[in-house]
Amino acid sequence: MDETKIQTYLNTIADLLRCATHAEAMDIVAEDKEWIDEGFLIALEQVAGNMANQSRQLTADWLLNLRNELAASLGVQASSHTWQAYETFLVDVLEAIEKDRDPQVIFPYLAANQDKLNDTLAYVLQVWATNILPQLKEILAQYTAGFIVEFSKLVQMFEQGNPAGRMEIAIVGYQVAATVFTRDRFPYEWGTTQTNLALAFSDRVRGEKSHNLEQVIYYYNQALEEYTRDRFPYDWAKTQRNIGVAYSERISGNPEENLELAIYCYNQALQEIRRDLCSETWAKVQNSLGLAYSKRLRGQQTDNQELAIHHYNQALTVYTRDRFPDQWAKVQNHLGNLLGERICGKKAENQEQAIHHYKQALKQFTYDGNPKMWAAIQNNLGIAYWERILGEEAENLELAIHYCNQALQVYKRDLFPEMWARSQKNLGNVWCNRIHGNAEENIELGIQCYNQALEIYTRDRFAYEWAITHNNLGNTFCRRIRGEKAENIEWAIHYHQQALSVYTRDRFPHEWANTQSFLGNAWCDRIHGKRKQNLELAIYHYNQALQEYTRDRFPYDWAKTQNHLGNIYKPLQRTPEAIKAFQLALEIYTPKTFPLESLMAGRYLGNFAFTMGLWTETIQGFAVAIEALETSSSWVTSKTQKSKVLLNPLDMYEKIVQAHINQGLFDQAIQYAERSHSPMVVRLMGTQDFYCSAEIPVKVQEFLQQYEQKQQKIGVAQRRDKVRTAKKQKAPIKKSSSKQRK
Repeated sequence: MDETKIQTYLNTIADLLRCATHAEAMDIVAEDKEWIDEGFLIALEQVAGNMANQSRQLTADWLLNLRNELAASLGVQASSHTWQAYETFLVDVLEAIEKDRDPQVIFPYLAANQDKLNDTLAYVLQVWATNILPQLKEILAQYTAGFIVEFSKLVQMFEQGNPAGRMEIAIVGYQVAATVFTRDRFPYEWGTTQTNLALAFSDRVRGEKSHNLEQVIYYYNQALEEYTRDRFPYDWAKTQRNIGVAYSERISGNPEENLELAIYCYNQALQEIRRDLCSETWAKVQNSLGLAYSKRLRGQQTDNQELAIHHYNQALTVYTRDRFPDQWAKVQNHLGNLLGERICGKKAENQEQAIHHYKQALKQFTYDGNPKMWAAIQNNLGIAYWERILGEEAENLELAIHYCNQALQVYKRDLFPEMWARSQKNLGNVWCNRIHGNAEENIELGIQCYNQALEIYTRDRFAYEWAITHNNLGNTFCRRIRGEKAENIEWAIHYHQQALSVYTRDRFPHEWANTQSFLGNAWCDRIHGKRKQNLELAIYHYNQALQEYTRDRFPYDWAKTQNHLGNIYKPLQRTPEAIKAFQLALEIYTPKTFPLESLMAGRYLGNFAFTMGLWTETIQGFAVAIEALETSSSWVTSKTQKSKVLLNPLDMYEKIVQAHINQGLFDQAIQYAERSHSPMVVRLMGTQDFYCSAEIPVKVQEFLQQYEQKQQKIGVAQRRDKVRTAKKQKAPIKKSSSKQRK
């Protein structure tokens, strides 16, 4: 039980003993009613016993009467939840463990006494052990402490009853055992007890998670003082791995440093954990390295992702489906998460591989066999189909809704509130982008899902998720149809600013940069206020984002932000900066790596440069866009993408031809005219207005003449084909003979 809570009990009892009347005591009880629970009743009974031992029987009787009165108000049976009842159960279970510590023997006894596996038993255990152990002979004290350790392990393993109370019992058990197994007399057992305490705090439900993780790291480091590499190499290596897990989950401190410490600890562990000697533990470390590199902040994101994939694949060399089916399926799920965000390779192919890995994992994690993991993967599939490039976008979004709703079959709000909220958040993302149905209604359903999620994702308990959901609401209000547009944008700015109150740069640098970028979008769209000031604020937020979105670490986000800046510099007439920003974006957005993005960025540069009469930059932008367009058959898979790609494509050819002509590059102009496959573009080359000198150059005239002759030949061939087709259709069909028919 929490030491603070015990002290509160004792302080309240001390106040009660100072009261002159019973009525005055009941007033104190009413003031401190939030502390009045079964644990407080046990504390009253314990203090009453101490008073009786000191020959203060009247005071002891008054405390016991008060306990019974409070027990009645709480609806607790005084006979079944007394100090004696808990102590009897504790002694009985320790005697049972002495005879046989097999879980199959002990668990039925624990199941029959689930009502006592709570904080009160933790308090009774603490007081009983503190009193009894010093009175026992040394050897008997060691045996008893050993049985308490076994009891703590069994309670920790037992899956029925109150998990929070069970973990408190285990922690108290290990702590009292450590008073017997001291470091100076029993160094190895002391180290084992420190490890047990670390494991218990890692699973602890009570208390702040950040505090519990600090305790985990503390106890593991304590264990390492005895588990040295030269004396206990395997225990040392396992502890290094466990500290790595704690650092990877750590909340306090610098997130970047924590992940580096985790990776260091994992690599330390691999110095002693070899695949040929302990393959399963080796695979665990490989899997942990995969998780750490997938979240790593230091170094280039692309390198970290590839290292994560490498370590996951290493783990799979041991975690085969037939030998370790659950671990195999979990790694498949991790690979799905990673490939969905992978930078290297083609994005569409990565997404398809992610979906494949999720479906592989579902071969093991079925609804009946492991509903929680099944639901988690359904959620992941929902995200994957929401982001999917291949296939029809509208159908992908319907599948995303289906998978998120599948997850909600398991994630009920009362049973799994956090996962229920996550599914609501994911559904909000999908509804806000849905193509089928009414767009306005879809967005409102999305907002409703986000607000549902925020009923669980409060800032106090789930600050990170609370901030994500506020960012999602901000992005949604930027494109909301219902309500006044200007007011919606104000709400969007408000939601993003709320997110920044959690996403500080020092604690969440990447999320901070994302939110800065979102604020840039919102200020760019803002209607209230002066337009120029809004755009300047948008530029400020984009430049803030670029402090974290460096080209080396986050190339895609860096390029996307350059694109945003280019589009803002245009209306501000900051032409050189706009051109430079578009050019920088195109250094990352190439037709091979990001075809759709390169098409859009190339158009932005080409159109703006054409308007400004900058022919070299016009050619540069449209050349990239046209290359992406002409290879679109290999990457355009949906009607939605096709509508973006085929948005006035001839306009690009006309302008790049015009730019080449204005530069005197007639051969290149002719090449693009031919590549357009458009007679209209060619005809434009034949107009005098297309040329500064109002004269059509000789080379162009020759091309136009050759083109016209070619078109005439094509026309003759097409007419000939039509005539042949018409004759075939009019020709009488010969009747087959009876023999032929037979």
